[in-house]
Amino acid sequence: MKYRKELESVLKSLLKLNGKKPYIFVSNLLQRLLNSLVYFYPIENRISEADFDDPNYLAIQDWGLMMEKSKIHVKWHIPSKEELIWAKDIFLQVFTEFSAKYEGIERLTQKDETINKNLLKDLHILIALVDGLQPLLPFWDNKPFKAFEDVQIDFTPLEYDFGLPMVDVKVPETGQNIKEKYFEIYCGIKTYLDKFKDDDTEVYIQLIKGMDNLVFNNIEPDRRMAIPMVKNLRHNLQNTLNPKRKSTRGNLVARVFEFHLKRLRLSMTRTWSKSHMLIMEKLFELSVNRYARIRITAQSRFCRMVDTVGGIITREITGLLIDKLKDGVPHDEYKGVLYTILTCKNSPLLNNSWSQLCHLWVALLHSPFSEKNSIIKCMDTIRKLLSQSFMYFPLEDQVSLKAIEYAKNLVSPSQIETWGLLKGLQNGIENREAFDKMISDLLASPENGLNHWRQQVLCCNMLSVLIVEEKAMPRKMVEYFYDCLISSSVDVRTTALHTISWVTIMCKRKMDSVEVDTQTGLKIKEGESIHSVLQYKSNPSEEGIHCGKLEVEDTKGKNLSKFYVHKMYYGYVTLPPILKIKLPVEDYTDLSGQTESAKVILDVAMRYFKNPDFVSKLFEFFTQEEKGGKSCGNKRTRLFISLTRNNGPEALKLVLKAIAPLTKDKDQWKQRCAADVISGIIYGLKLWDDECIVEFWTELCPMLNDCLDSVTQETLSYWSESMKIPTSNRDPNMMRFFIELMKERWFTSLQSVESTSVDAYKNMNFFDNTVANLHWRGAELYHWVFASVQKYFIETPIPYVNVRDQLGRLIGDIFEWAAEQPVTFETQVSPKFDPFVNTLFESLGNLIPEAAKYMANEKDSEDNSEARKLLLRFKSVLELVVSLCWDSETSVDPVLYRFIPLCCHFESYDADPELKSLAAVTLSGFSRILILPKSIDLVLDQVELASTSTSWKSRLCVVEFLKVFALNNTNIFASSEKFSNRVMDFVLSLLSDRKIEVRESASKLLSGFLHSLIIQKPMELLETFQRQAKIFSRKLQVAWKKTPRGCLSSEEIDTGHSAVLGLCAFVDTYPYDVPQFLPNILITLSTHLHDPQPIPITLRKCLSNFRRTHHDNWAVHKTKFSEDQLCILTDIFVSPCYYA
Repeated sequence: MKYRKELESVLKSLLKLNGKKPYIFVSNLLQRLLNSLVYFYPIENRISEADFDDPNYLAIQDWGLMMEKSKIHVKWHIPSKEELIWAKDIFLQVFTEFSAKYEGIERLTQKDETINKNLLKDLHILIALVDGLQPLLPFWDNKPFKAFEDVQIDFTPLEYDFGLPMVDVKVPETGQNIKEKYFEIYCGIKTYLDKFKDDDTEVYIQLIKGMDNLVFNNIEPDRRMAIPMVKNLRHNLQNTLNPKRKSTRGNLVARVFEFHLKRLRLSMTRTWSKSHMLIMEKLFELSVNRYARIRITAQSRFCRMVDTVGGIITREITGLLIDKLKDGVPHDEYKGVLYTILTCKNSPLLNNSWSQLCHLWVALLHSPFSEKNSIIKCMDTIRKLLSQSFMYFPLEDQVSLKAIEYAKNLVSPSQIETWGLLKGLQNGIENREAFDKMISDLLASPENGLNHWRQQVLCCNMLSVLIVEEKAMPRKMVEYFYDCLISSSVDVRTTALHTISWVTIMCKRKMDSVEVDTQTGLKIKEGESIHSVLQYKSNPSEEGIHCGKLEVEDTKGKNLSKFYVHKMYYGYVTLPPILKIKLPVEDYTDLSGQTESAKVILDVAMRYFKNPDFVSKLFEFFTQEEKGGKSCGNKRTRLFISLTRNNGPEALKLVLKAIAPLTKDKDQWKQRCAADVISGIIYGLKLWDDECIVEFWTELCPMLNDCLDSVTQETLSYWSESMKIPTSNRDPNMMRFFIELMKERWFTSLQSVESTSVDAYKNMNFFDNTVANLHWRGAELYHWVFASVQKYFIETPIPYVNVRDQLGRLIGDIFEWAAEQPVTFETQVSPKFDPFVNTLFESLGNLIPEAAKYMANEKDSEDNSEARKLLLRFKSVLELVVSLCWDSETSVDPVLYRFIPLCCHFESYDADPELKSLAAVTLSGFSRILILPKSIDLVLDQVELASTSTSWKSRLCVVEFLKVFALNNTNIFASSEKFSNRVMDFVLSLLSDRKIEVRESASKLLSGFLHSLIIQKPMELLETFQRQAKIFSRKLQVAWKKTPRGCLSSEEIDTGHSAVLGLCAFVDTYPYDVPQFLPNILITLSTHLHDPQPIPITLRKCLSNFRRTHHDNWAVHKTKFSEDQLCILTDIFVSPCYYA
């Protein structure tokens, strides 16, 4: 205040400057001056409250100092009345001078060069004035805006009082509201620009900012009172390990000021009135300007207003959007309105009343479409926005009686009457009428000239999101989607297929059902049980097709005597007390008892699929190549599942005729279509009666055979996935025709497996995918399959890799049920596993010597015939083991661990890369599984056997296996001293191996065990290593005394090296810590730096790693060492200098 005259004089002089940089500087100065006079803000944001003038105080000492929120003691600037009056005087003085130039500017009939020259400068100054004095400038219209009568929202402004002295700022002489006068000036300038200077983008942008600031006040845009880079500082200083972390004082001051500004902004945006809508209309006019920069700026400000208020305002602006979607609108305006629709988060396209949505969607659909890239991208984005983000809201608002009673208790009767609440909303009828009109208008669009395929796609998407259970689908709407299935546009067909596939599920046929009491209502023959009845029967003798059904004791008047149990988990332990069984449909033309939507969908589907032209054209499009690699196969399958279930055999007659030509065609896309359709039809047979099923399979079996004979490498994956669908969650006895067909094809191809692999592989693949879904109900089939393939593991191994792999998966799926089950079955589900594995192991008795002979001789030599046969047999066995290990989530049969020594031996078998890879994968599978405690001894026995192998590579493989196996089963080893000691013995024996590679790998293994606490008595082990190291040192000293070079035998050096490796393992166990015993270990190791090789190399690696891992916190770690120990370590770590 004491510099008032000087500041006013300087400001008056600066306002006369005309250059761009000067007037921007002046506008910022003017805004800052007014802000400093009228705002609350913290005076300082120091890092501490210490006296900075104290010569003994160093501010760096408090850097990063954390403080409590209650102790920051912020010092605020509180405006006085004198400051407010001075700010008012400055504002009115400058405002009167600059605003007078634009009185009546909208009435000018020609350009004014003076105005053109100073317009941008004057706008900067005027906007700086209003931004600087925002707290004293109220909005001129606070009458709440009421958009529609059915809206129960109160826009009455909230009153805020910040304790400022009352200073009224109005236009001199007229007493008009300042912001209202600003709006008149802005409107006049916009009119002038539109007439004479529509290419001045800079002025338009300032005009947009000015209009926006009338609604959303620009308060401290660059946070002059906040510390710089608050987020970065907060991130750098936070302590994530401390859950009760604090903040620095400067950070807390900045956050307090930020919350104050948010409160101030909230107080200034109190309500929404008609005057706000006038500002929005002006901004919308600028949002469709011909210049992109103006459009983008205006759209961001316009959409911020829409998003702030939400769906209420979208109703009011819908008319503005529709006007720009009509024919004859310029391209720039059309593009601008599309971008405006997309920019708003509360888009009028999504959040609106049903009547407004109807008008806007139809207008958008009939808008003047263009092939320009920008328009195409906008329309595609709008289509995705509707498909992904449109949220259906009820046509009728309903409030429960309980909620009404609670509401009455919260307010007084007078308030209820005043607010008009609980009167019952009358918008239900209007919404339904608007919804019906919306659908009818969209359906009528193709008849009204909607010919472009992009518009058809958009129309199809719009209709798809309007399908809801609350409202029955009109027949014309269902017919529209079926017509779209044979549209010439790929996108239209895709959208229609997706829609129909889920609509037919949502409105599926309701079946009659009967409840069966499984405790007393079932007939079980003597000697049978639920488990045995539900088992799959390959060759039913007496009951024929009814075999595998449960028989009902009392039908209670229903036409149900026997039924299938489709859910595979039913019967595994027991059946639920009450089973709800759906009855087969006797007459598919009878639609009584169905919902209105279901009646329409079922009738239309039957009519269309009985039309030969429709079916032929549908399959013509289904067999076309799919663009972009995107597949609709799953949707096609769902469509025919629903068609088979809902409409029965009659609807499939033409479909089967259409499939017949595709069965022998090897074209990729025709085969894919056939796979999707046939698998969907088979899966949908669930509720057909037995006679229809027999008749259907009589016709389908030859066709399916032809299809599978035509499968190629490109189509194998399609059919492989399709073969999983029919038996998924279906009673296998009902799918007997399908299973027997796959079984027959598989067995036939198995007989010729030695001559060709293609047919055998694909038929094994199909059969495996079929059998995998039988679970515990395929006992008879499992035994037959095992008996059929047993010879290919023992007598005549298969020479083809792909067939062996598939055969291993098939037998692996069967033997999964050989594991222990929580349920006791009367019949054994899977064949006995142990005898089979023992037989396999005996057949491989001469494998290792024959493999050595195979490596020594030429591969094609006649002497290698027996070796080749044994190697093929071993590969077949490993394929089986790999399947069991990698498909198991827990454990496997313990007998499989007998193959660990063989796998360790052949993991490095270079003569056969395939066998080498299989052995490595098998060991990986063994190491990943969780083993049961009762089987751990067997595993360790096999590991011990492998560790005594004559091949050092096998012993090295044992180390690598133990690394993963022991760590995956840490809970067993760490909880049992017996198992822990056995593992430790393995490690110690490997640590004293004659091969250096084995010793070094064993040292790393020991370090991991120590870190994982598998070794339960580490101190005893440490003493053992220290004692061995001392013994080795004495031997070395004695040898040095005898001879100058101190020669020791290689066995003695290896023993000393193993002791050093053991000590190094303890050092490596603690990479970021220094326990009490570690300094002595390091000093002990330092005495061996001049021992015979390879001990010095090992020590240098260990000490180098120790230095690297402890470098960051060495200031803390070195306190654990004595001064003598630090001197020794310094001599080791610091290399000698040449110039020392």
